[in-house]
Amino acid sequence: MIYNDYPLFSNIKRIINSDDYNFSELRDNKKIKYIHKDNVDLGLSKEIYGKVFSGREIYVIEFHNDQNISDISLWLESIFGTLLTYKNRGFKEYETIKPVDNPKWFFESNLSQPVHTDEGHEEKQPNIVALYCQNPSYEGGDSILVDSDAVYNFVFEKYGKKSDILFHDECLAHFSNNKFFQKRVFSKISNNIGISFSPLLNKFKCTEDVYSMLMDISAFIHQKENQYRLRLIKNQCIVFSNYLYLHSRTKFPKDSPRTLFRFWF
Repeated sequence: MIYNDYPLFSNIKRIINSDDYNFSELRDNKKIKYIHKDNVDLGLSKEIYGKVFSGREIYVIEFHNDQNISDISLWLESIFGTLLTYKNRGFKEYETIKPVDNPKWFFESNLSQPVHTDEGHEEKQPNIVALYCQNPSYEGGDSILVDSDAVYNFVFEKYGKKSDILFHDECLAHFSNNKFFQKRVFSKISNNIGISFSPLLNKFKCTEDVYSMLMDISAFIHQKENQYRLRLIKNQCIVFSNYLYLHSRTKFPKDSPRTLFRFWF
């Protein structure tokens, strides 16, 4: 069966635009480790990389107020490896996340984003994402994270062995006028289950069983009880695996100065 018109997104659009969804009760989360950049030595930097890449840990790293974005970029690259710039405007080391007039993409708007992995609607995606907060919003703009293990456990509990198809490249095929690829949704990363998923997947072909699983995944990751939420403050940078966590943000006022810089590794 071929699916068009963004069916996964259409299913959750009303939810993510609701007032209830965009109201966050922020709680401490033991998976999030807070650390100042000055306290990261060579040994700890290697440990941080390993724990982010395959250890399911999330780090919020605090930088000095006078550090410019180029210094921050170089420091992050020294820990997490070569920066991926192929989708950044001007092929810069980072992408600027802030609202603009007449936005084309969600990251250019003030709207609540659908929960996703970066490039989860494409053939490949980055391993690690870092989001540095230059200016927080005075209201809203809360970061959202969803654990891939929770998603897999939910799908396996409902579908059992049928869910194994999501580990195979042929589980779905994407096509458009100039692009065709097959992709898997789940993958094994060390002892973890990784995910590549976005409700913005469009023009794809899969079985009815796979489509039902995709719709259920989209619904699950947009239920607040399945999400971690936090609010970044100025000079904080959150770093996490783009396979072990999906992410998003709540809406915020159009006149908000909220500005983040996104790095891919």
